[in-house]
Amino acid sequence: MNRSNANGFAQVAERTGLAIMGALSGLYVAALMAKIDIEEINSVGVLFLVILYGSVGFYLGTNLPSLPSGVSRRVFSDGDSRPRTNLIALVSATGTLIAALAALMSVSMIVLDEIPPVTWNVAIAFSWMLGVLLQLGAGTAARLGQFTGAAGQARRDAKRA
Repeated sequence: MNRSNANGFAQVAERTGLAIMGALSGLYVAALMAKIDIEEINSVGVLFLVILYGSVGFYLGTNLPSLPSGVSRRVFSDGDSRPRTNLIALVSATGTLIAALAALMSVSMIVLDEIPPVTWNVAIAFSWMLGVLLQLGAGTAARLGQFTGAAGQARRDAKRA
């Protein structure tokens, strides 16, 4: 097995693992929501959608693609010598943290057989959905920027030269 095959396998394995983690966190949140027995969301179809949502969110958001070749790793604002914050990475990390905390709370309540008020359950579910939404947004923005960012960066570099 050559180096590129090993790297490709590692990339697929990592992304598959992240997708599974997203699916599991969705399953935990859905299981907690099932305990409050709201008929509209207590179905196999909703459970499947929650698992799919978490899987796609973790797949896209927690493993952002690297910058395309030719794009500087340091992004400077106009005339400033300090690098700007990578907002896409910050949004992705924040989403991962929020989703993971919501999943942790769900698992702990299930394991400890706690029955929190309905508002807590709904807040946990919405927190998890927000976290995954942040991951989806960051992952999508990073991937779109990967295709459009190289051309824009090249134009900016040409103007500066």
